[in-house]
Amino acid sequence: MLDIETEKDVFKIFLNVQSKLFSVTNWISENEVVTKLFPLFCGLVFGIFSFIMVYIDSNIPGVCPPIPFKSNSECLNKKQKSNPISLSYLMSFFGGVIVSLLMYYDI
Repeated sequence: MLDIETEKDVFKIFLNVQSKLFSVTNWISENEVVTKLFPLFCGLVFGIFSFIMVYIDSNIPGVCPPIPFKSNSECLNKKQKSNPISLSYLMSFFGGVIVSLLMYYDI
């Protein structure tokens, strides 16, 4: 069991943490951090989601179209080397950027 002095110290620490959290939440609401970061978060989620959809929809995932993180991958049905960054993956990235911009400008 805790003695009286230890309980007072724990209570002081609790009050200190609570006041710091309150000041952080006030700062967040005053500077509208959520409204500034939410479009960025939505664009990132859309970009990741569309990237995964392109990856899953591939003939051979990660090979055709080649995933941009691998340097030596190429389509099996093509004799020539393909571009390291497929247009499908680029469009998923640009889709995320467009979603962020549209949300920032409230369009």
